[in-house]
Amino acid sequence: MKLLKSNSGLQYGSFGNKDDKTLLFLHGFGSHLENYSLLLDSLSRKYYVLAPLLFGIHDSLENQPIEWNDYLNTTLNFCREHVPENAYLVGHSYGALMAMILSQDIKAQKVVAMNALVPGKLNTKRVAHMASTLIKDLFNPIGEINSIQKWPSIPGAYLANIIKNPLAYVTAGFSANQVEIDNIESSTDLTIIHSDEDAMFSTGQVVDMKKKFSNSKMKIIPGLSHNWAIYYPHMASKVILDSLEN
Repeated sequence: MKLLKSNSGLQYGSFGNKDDKTLLFLHGFGSHLENYSLLLDSLSRKYYVLAPLLFGIHDSLENQPIEWNDYLNTTLNFCREHVPENAYLVGHSYGALMAMILSQDIKAQKVVAMNALVPGKLNTKRVAHMASTLIKDLFNPIGEINSIQKWPSIPGAYLANIIKNPLAYVTAGFSANQVEIDNIESSTDLTIIHSDEDAMFSTGQVVDMKKKFSNSKMKIIPGLSHNWAIYYPHMASKVILDSLEN
């Protein structure tokens, strides 16, 4: 996958025809665009997709920030440089929460947030849920695809980044869990997509978060885990396209 470099410092991929409607895609915490390559390819048949390479990846930024607000501001600067008004925003996990918050600053037409990170106090139960998701992903079949280029497993990507810079990894994750979403004011049409086998965040937690966004609706995907959008890219593409076009 060929990556370009923006003035904001982020590397990014661009996919599809520049004459099509722009879609900004924000990936999950600690993963890589390679994990989403089939999903991005599918979306690019309909939209011009811009996908910055976010936290935790080797060479993603020369000076790797470790606080949520630093990542948010860096991504916002990227959007101001590359993303036109009335674009679509789509995010997964960490990137989904970021898309929801960025919608108040970017005049996006619609936002789709898949299995969004739900801010909240980190406790033993919450951390155990997150660990169980990694274990499930490690041992479960890989859905529609037989392999993922460069990063063969999501737990492997997480582990590599923890080893690379454990303090930065933990601090970035912790600060994201402390994000305040009570005072976000956004009129953007928001679709929150959640899979009911997500061991990181329960459906109840996501329903409570949805209440904080006035112009929002929710779709439940049965029987799949937190990273289903990576392992079932063609299914995820259909769900995203349906959310954006209806």
